[in-house]
Amino acid sequence: MLPEKDKHNHSIEVELHAERIPALPGTLELLEAGYASSIAPANRDA
Repeated sequence: MLPEKDKHNHSIEVELHAERIPALPGTLELLEAGYASSIAPANRDA
């Protein structure tokens, strides 16, 4: 769950299901080969 705030500053929770998020063709193969976004370290640390 990801804690977030809505536009009225109310707390909400968001649940993401990675398997249901579409990826561009070839993306998963690149990730499996070790490629990553330049912002990936910041995303992991967030």
